[in-house]
Amino acid sequence: MSTVQKKEVPYGYIIDGDIFLSGYNGYPDRKIGVVKESEQATVDYFINKYELLRRKIEHLREVVRSSQNKGSFLMKLQHLRDTLPQYDGLGDYVPLLDMLEEIEAEIKSLVEHNRERNLEIKKALLEEIEPYKTKEDWKEIIPFYKDFKLRWLKTGRVVEEKEEEIEGQYQKIIEYFTEKRRAYLEALNIELAAKAVHFDKLIEQADAIKDHPNLKMAKFQFRKLFQDWKQLGKVPKSEEYDPWAKFREISDHFYKRLKESKSQRPPRRFDGQDKFNRGPRSYGNSPRPAGTGFQRQPFPRPEGHVDEETVPKLLTERDRLEYKLKLCQRAEALRNEETPKAIAQGRKLQELWKNSGLVPRLRKKELQDRFRNAIDIVFQKRSIYINARKLEENYTALSKGDQVKTQIIALKAMIREDENELREMEDNAGNQSSRSDVFTMDKIIAGKLHEQRRKISVKNLLLHELELLYLASN
Repeated sequence: MSTVQKKEVPYGYIIDGDIFLSGYNGYPDRKIGVVKESEQATVDYFINKYELLRRKIEHLREVVRSSQNKGSFLMKLQHLRDTLPQYDGLGDYVPLLDMLEEIEAEIKSLVEHNRERNLEIKKALLEEIEPYKTKEDWKEIIPFYKDFKLRWLKTGRVVEEKEEEIEGQYQKIIEYFTEKRRAYLEALNIELAAKAVHFDKLIEQADAIKDHPNLKMAKFQFRKLFQDWKQLGKVPKSEEYDPWAKFREISDHFYKRLKESKSQRPPRRFDGQDKFNRGPRSYGNSPRPAGTGFQRQPFPRPEGHVDEETVPKLLTERDRLEYKLKLCQRAEALRNEETPKAIAQGRKLQELWKNSGLVPRLRKKELQDRFRNAIDIVFQKRSIYINARKLEENYTALSKGDQVKTQIIALKAMIREDENELREMEDNAGNQSSRSDVFTMDKIIAGKLHEQRRKISVKNLLLHELELLYLASN
């Protein structure tokens, strides 16, 4: 009858070609691998793997303590602590668990302190806004009100036991000023309705002279109508009534006639006679010789100079739309280029995009997201590679499949950090996103949330591609 030989190794043992990690903190013994080349080589491999984890946790501790935003590391620490008992390496895990719990406790203590400070800040903001409730002029109120909302959203959460109370007070303030703004707009609409009579009168006058045969007199009258229009102030506008659009249509008709009349005038003659008819111009006592006087010379280019690509003249919305579509196609083609070349081309395309003007509003978001997604894929590939090399010191020596696997691990960590940041942004926004008032500040917050979700979407797309590549390599 054969007996199983058990060989003790640091923090574990080997039985029948299998290597085990000894239990700790109530965790049972666990198989972590098999002996391949030799027992000593296998033991050294798992010891080194543990050392790599230990250095990583110590480095993380230093990063957390030197970071301004320590709270953003909390989810990462908790995940690392939860997965530590499944890590395959030979070493003493008890100090590592203690280290992670110590860092986590520090962060939770700091978060609690920050929430207490946030409570004091929000109480002060509620006191600052109180005097503005008695003011009647909305134009005087609105700059401070917008600043109040922005500072509130930037402050973050308060201690849990006070959160419902403080947010309830904030909600009452918002509802009060929303009602005040509604009343102001109603009064403004009444005022604008009274102005509409005067706007309609100016439109009638413009329509009466738009086809007048005396263009000079009509031009003078149109200038006066524009001045009168400007003095009336803000134009009342709705889906059914837009006086400025009608007035502009009439004025465009007249100025088109004026432009056509100028183009039909006979060209001026330049036959060498000056306007006082003093005879041909001369140079001294004889006609000016050819080539005399100042001659503009072309600016010499240095030898070997090559002009940089520039944005062409895009005179219409259609021109700009077609040009930006071409930039999107060029950006999407970069995903097949080598990373250094793609990075350089991506930065060049960003500059061209920035200088190519605006596109129709209905296509703006679609085109911007398409272009940004394509450019982000280029830059994210480089970030994934950098983070993969940080995870695995011998990254370049790994097989193609192992390199892709390391990139997947790095990318998943990047996605988790982005998702944590998104949750924090949504948390800071609080209940604001569900309210009916839509000031510029709300649009800024919505834009930031959209951009963060778009970045996560790009990373998930790259993750899907890497996972397919990993399956193909195996």
